[in-house]
This record gives sequence, C-alpha cells and structure tokens, in this order.
Amino acid sequence: MLRAIALLLAFGLVAAHAHAEGYENIVPIQEGFQQIGTNVDGQPEAGFIIYGAAAHQMFQMMQSKEEHDFCTEGKIKTDPSGFNCSIDPSGEATCSFGYNFATQRVTPGPLTC
Repeated sequence: MLRAIALLLAFGLVAAHAHAEGYENIVPIQEGFQQIGTNVDGQPEAGFIIYGAAAHQMFQMMQSKEEHDFCTEGKIKTDPSGFNCSIDPSGEATCSFGYNFATQRVTPGPLTC
C-alpha cells in the first residue's frame, strides 16, 4: 500500500478532488513538500512530507506501535519500510517517506530532527 502511495505522489496522480473507484472517504493531500534528487548512495530518490488532515488520518490508520517522538515530544509511528507519521503536542500531524527509483522501494523520508 505504501509503495502505491509513493508512486501516486511521485507521478502527480493525486488530484484535490480525485474519485477512485472502490475508495471512500478520500482525504485530498492539500499541503506537502516534495524533493527529487539522489540519496547518499547516488541513487535517484524522491522524498515526501505530508501535513494536515491527510497526515492525521494516515497516522490513525497505521498499524505500527505508537512511540514517543524525541524530535517533537509528541507521538510517532514508523513501519518497517521507514514510512513514518508523527503528531506533535499541539496536534499537528506530519508524515514522511521516500521512494527509491533504483530499488523501487519506499524508504525513510526526508524529515530529520
């Protein structure tokens, strides 16, 4: 699922009022950040940061264990690929992930403390 999200974002196929057959309650990604470049190994990679309602919903849906986020002093969930979402003490949610084009894998995102 995360790989599909990364691909959709990477190729700009997510529209503000998208309607995808078989999906309900779609939350449009209205705020975010994208960077495309190379990772430390020189491989092409895109990084994404998602904010707002979409990030909050993604945090709630993640199956990963909720842990203390030492960066924001809030809560964070991280899946095995490195995809992560956090909620700071004020309730602001942020998700971060990358997509490595060479390995075709979701990677940890560009956010760091």
